[in-house]
Amino acid sequence: MNHGYQENNLTKPLLSVIVPCFNSEKYILNALNSLLQIKLISTEIIVINDGSYDKTKDYIESFISMHKSSINVQFFNQSNKGVSAARNLGIKKASGVYIGFLDSDDVILDGFDALVLPIIKDHEPDIIEFGFKQFFDDQKISEAAFKRIHLFKGKYNIPNIITDIHARTLWYSPIRIYKKTLWKNIQYPLEVQYSEDSMTLPRVFQAANSIFYIDKPLYGYRQNPESVSSNHSIKHLDDLIDFYWSIDTKDLASKIFKIRLARGISFFSYELKRVDSNYFSIRKDILSISINIKVYKKLLIPDLFYFLFPRIYDFINKLRLN
Repeated sequence: MNHGYQENNLTKPLLSVIVPCFNSEKYILNALNSLLQIKLISTEIIVINDGSYDKTKDYIESFISMHKSSINVQFFNQSNKGVSAARNLGIKKASGVYIGFLDSDDVILDGFDALVLPIIKDHEPDIIEFGFKQFFDDQKISEAAFKRIHLFKGKYNIPNIITDIHARTLWYSPIRIYKKTLWKNIQYPLEVQYSEDSMTLPRVFQAANSIFYIDKPLYGYRQNPESVSSNHSIKHLDDLIDFYWSIDTKDLASKIFKIRLARGISFFSYELKRVDSNYFSIRKDILSISINIKVYKKLLIPDLFYFLFPRIYDFINKLRLN
């Protein structure tokens, strides 16, 4: 059954979902099977095997063979280049009006198409953002809590709420779908190993005009202790520091972004026991940033505390991380 854009363009899928995989044999079938529920939207699944050396490739090929008559799947293999390169390839190959991302150890939750499709048809926003649940392997997703990032519901003009977005959002690619046209001149950075979402998504939001918030969880994020995001390194810290100095505080949203990023750098510096002049220069820079009182209320309490009292915040990090 065809709907929405598909009725007007028989050659273009409405949604392309990009699934990067690396040594994902334990979870990849759960991830791909969760996509089978998206039946009302003309969906293209793009799977990129990023140099896996376990059974990931075999499981993907088995899934495709089993469902090839009912789903549209593109499968690509590449040598191990990292998640950024895999996502960039997926974006390049995607032909959908919208694109989305699914990490190979996560799942799409029930109700995705029933909620997303009417929004696309009726509003055509540049970005659709939805909630998510965090869960562990030994936990049922239905029992996991849904924690809201924003109190927004419905459609908004992004320029009108850009400071609110920067003050509270989670820069995590899979909890949104995006018009592919937003990515025309944007790619994930290849030279970094951590926080590539934070280095990319603000640029996507700058290119967008409208966003629609769905106040329900449609994505399941697995707490995987073996993932890159759970194991920090000096390289990760260096990447974040370099990125911090690349941000131009030309507007209030950028200032908020730097405050939140600096707080994260403080945590990693003490966690990795590398608190040096590189970090202290950032803390000094934070002390030079000025924001108005109204913005204080938009910031999360930890970010506000760090902004107002960075030395005290650092002392607390020293106590709890050393």
